[in-house]
Amino acid sequence: MRPTLARADLPTRASDADALLAPLPPSPLPRRRRPVLPHLAFSSRLAVLALLISFGQATVYVLTGLYGQPSDLGAGVCLLLILQLIVAALIVILLDELLQKGYGLGSGINLFIATNICESIVWKAFSPTTVNTGRGPEFEGALIALFHLPFTWNDKSRALKEAFYRERLPNVMNLIATVAVFALVIYLQGFRIEIPVKSNRFRGQRGTFPVKLFYTSNMPCVPLFVFVEVGRALWG
Repeated sequence: MRPTLARADLPTRASDADALLAPLPPSPLPRRRRPVLPHLAFSSRLAVLALLISFGQATVYVLTGLYGQPSDLGAGVCLLLILQLIVAALIVILLDELLQKGYGLGSGINLFIATNICESIVWKAFSPTTVNTGRGPEFEGALIALFHLPFTWNDKSRALKEAFYRERLPNVMNLIATVAVFALVIYLQGFRIEIPVKSNRFRGQRGTFPVKLFYTSNMPCVPLFVFVEVGRALWG
């Protein structure tokens, strides 16, 4: 879901999901034990805070020229872009509330973050957008460029090297490194130690208590993502 008013020649622009997933931290309270009225007040305050953060982040993105220079777009288009990003944030908040109430599978924030990461990986691997880097048009997608460059360049070895290690656009080594990191994390997440335990109440009853090697969370990544994106928009 990308802003319809954004320019098509900006391959590094942030999508609605990039700009608006970060301000939505999951509720730390247990789902079935929290009272109804305090939970509603907490959820309302959290939603208002998320919308305020989304408004500030969307304003920074638009006014710093992420979707084009504001002087070229005009005040009306800039206002529509900010409104579009805020509406996208509101939709994400409502979908997260539905998932927290038991509709769907898993946690809303984890699901949205995973969807956003998968969308980014697929886009950078198979993007059909062409970018002029001074050496002629090149495809943004790493895998498409892997087949396109050897057919269009006379020096085949240099074309393959460019497809694997080019700097300004996604390359094949970035894709391989991403897949390797995913595989390593999934493999390490399966590590656990079985601690034998026995019951003092029932004699002879024994069992095992699994202890994972890694206890990971997405919460440290959320503020880091916000700071990095806002800093990139402000200082380039």
